[in-house]
Amino acid sequence: MPNFFTPRQNAHPCQSVRGIIQLYAKLADRAARVFLAENLGRRITGIAFYGLFFFFTALFSVAILSQAWRALALDSYKPSVPSELYDRKGRLITTFFQDQRILAPEKDIPTHLKQAFIAMEDNHFYEHAGISPQGIFRAFLINLQAGQVKQGGSTITQQLAKVVLTDQKRTFTRKIKEAALALIIDAGYSKDKILHLYCNQIYFGHGNYGVEAASQFYFDSSVKNITVAQAAILATLPSSPNRYSPIRNPHLSRARLQHALMKMVDLGFIDIQAAQKAEAEATHYYGTLNIAPTETAFGRRVDNAPYFSETVRPILEKEFGKHALYNEGLKIHTGLDLDHQKAAQDALWRGVRAQNSISRNYFFSKQLELSHEYSALLTLAQMSLNLPELNPQKRFDQYELHMNFFEEYLDPLELVNLGFGGDERMDSVLTHLRADNPFANRYLAVQGALAEIDNMTGEVTAVVGGLPFSTQNQINRAIQMERQPGSSFKPLLYAAAIETKKVTAATQFPDSPIVSIDERGDLWMPENYSSGFRGFITLRDALRFSVNTVSITVAREVGLSNVLPTIAKELYVKPQQIPYNLSIALGTHEVSPLGMARGFSHFARGGESIEPVMLKKVFDRNNKQIKDFTPVQKKEQIISAGTATIVRSLLETAVQHGTGSSVRKTGYGGYAAGKTGTTNGFRDAWFVGFNKRYTAAVWVGYDRPSLSLGPGQAGAGVAAPIWANYQSRIAAKIADEEPYLKEAELTEITFCRSNGLPATASCGEPYKELFLDDTGPETGNKIDLGENTAIDNELTISVPAPIEKKPVVKTKDFFEGDDE
Repeated sequence: MPNFFTPRQNAHPCQSVRGIIQLYAKLADRAARVFLAENLGRRITGIAFYGLFFFFTALFSVAILSQAWRALALDSYKPSVPSELYDRKGRLITTFFQDQRILAPEKDIPTHLKQAFIAMEDNHFYEHAGISPQGIFRAFLINLQAGQVKQGGSTITQQLAKVVLTDQKRTFTRKIKEAALALIIDAGYSKDKILHLYCNQIYFGHGNYGVEAASQFYFDSSVKNITVAQAAILATLPSSPNRYSPIRNPHLSRARLQHALMKMVDLGFIDIQAAQKAEAEATHYYGTLNIAPTETAFGRRVDNAPYFSETVRPILEKEFGKHALYNEGLKIHTGLDLDHQKAAQDALWRGVRAQNSISRNYFFSKQLELSHEYSALLTLAQMSLNLPELNPQKRFDQYELHMNFFEEYLDPLELVNLGFGGDERMDSVLTHLRADNPFANRYLAVQGALAEIDNMTGEVTAVVGGLPFSTQNQINRAIQMERQPGSSFKPLLYAAAIETKKVTAATQFPDSPIVSIDERGDLWMPENYSSGFRGFITLRDALRFSVNTVSITVAREVGLSNVLPTIAKELYVKPQQIPYNLSIALGTHEVSPLGMARGFSHFARGGESIEPVMLKKVFDRNNKQIKDFTPVQKKEQIISAGTATIVRSLLETAVQHGTGSSVRKTGYGGYAAGKTGTTNGFRDAWFVGFNKRYTAAVWVGYDRPSLSLGPGQAGAGVAAPIWANYQSRIAAKIADEEPYLKEAELTEITFCRSNGLPATASCGEPYKELFLDDTGPETGNKIDLGENTAIDNELTISVPAPIEKKPVVKTKDFFEGDDE
């Protein structure tokens, strides 16, 4: 039995043409004999026959010549391939594509796969000149009988011409063009080259193009490792990918597989034993197949950092266009680090899920209060309106109790209360419950975000925009969302104040009640988290304990006009974008987590500016660089290096002995400097801090800004442990990296903590404080705020005469601070 797989030697492009010329010469000789025949009838018949033959031959020759330029395009043909997004270490993050195609080198395509294609698609591939006269004649008869194009009779070369060089419409004209192209392709290219192009181009169903993508999709294996059975399954697909899909129609696929194996035996590619072994293997494959019929290559697309990739995608689309991004095989290098990304995802998701189980049950205490104080009213509502029993004393799931209350009781209770004259206190309780109700949408969950930036390079090394990315959860809260940062904003304010040289870290401020009037005419009395006051404390201790009254005093006495320009520079916004209001001292200006990480990075960089780097360099499919997105780090001084060093020292104290000490309680022992933040009503929890190389910001809260995480759910207990957990996960990965903590030489003076004065020999608790040039320690409990300001012992605030009927209120527009 002949082995049809024996490749012919690469033919010279002119050999096929020479054969055609010889054929025409023979035909011309025969025609001449007929034309000269003595029998008139034979002469007329011969002239008619050969006339028609040469007429159609001439038309076909014109078709061949008209398509020659198309065939030559195969030399420069570039199949559509996905673009690839890489992290900063060259590891694949994800791919962008419309058609999933992975180009397989010729050496990776197994011989038994080529044999399977030849068996199913073109038995005489290595013998014909690009077209199969027998196949064309057979298809012609079938199509003539049907009155339409039902069968093609195409060779592998014709199929390649169809998918690459024609419009693929099923018409007789296209078939003529296809045959012409096949002849030219066969004359100009080797059989191995044609078969290699075919293997990388053909469609295999479920969005997969080419044998490598198909092999990975159907068998979870590279094509170079597939078995005879798997090769035979792939070979059944090109003729009808949807009909013979082993996922959609396993019974049809198996029958077609048996046919493919029989053909391979008939052609001598495999023996009976190999075919039986392949059939048994395929039986096992079909029996264990666990892939949904609707599964596609796009559904299998792996994305190791979806929040990040979906952030850079529109930038890439705008720069290169959709066609180039999805079809031209761009190699896109970014600043992301997959080690950091995975650790960030694990730490954030674990922390947010734990917080969600806490926050969704915090209404329980309010409902208990309601049931105790208004038991009669609840019973009346239940009986009169036939409501289900609401008894918090019973042991059943609290979440069911909450849902039962909000779905069944809230509206009827308001009606019953109104009908009995309206109890103002109960009305207030119901109003607050309705406003803060996180179960208005039973699918609403606590969310979070983490953004990290490399202090040395500016590379954004981790971006987690929330709980796992899905069709219902695509908001990148790390970059796209801005929320009030609460007390985590204070280091930015203190840096701006220290920069004016009107205050120092040792300046003592009164932690005492403040009374003011807001823009609505209401009296405002901001309080500290602990609801107590400490008397005079230094700026260091004010940040350490997150004292709100001192922050307001600093902003007011140093002057908003003096600090706002610097704060705007720290946040890379215009000064007019920040409200000219003392409330900014408590973090009312909204910022994204990435914005906060960028602002805090100045304290590690010695006050130098930093430009976040997400996209770096882009190369084409030939590895030629076509775009460099990497910004030049100009290293402008946002704040002085001395100020940055002082604030960094304050942040170290906050972690070691202040509101950020929960970082240590989690077990993280590495370098840390940072600040917690909690907004009013415990709606947002923050921690922003840095290790010796990276700055990361963590936010936790609800997407709906009005919802609370629950009483006591502050930044120190919610966000700081997530940040510390993340640091522990990456500690080993960054242990050998070069630190980037820039310091300035400053004046250092030893103080006594008990009295706030420069230490003497009798001081029992000395500590060192840092000062900028031209600044120095204060003496006694005084604030030195400039030439015209010197206040002893207490800060007296001038308050206008009270406005009638304006009660003193603790406004919800300002922040309570952090827990200690």
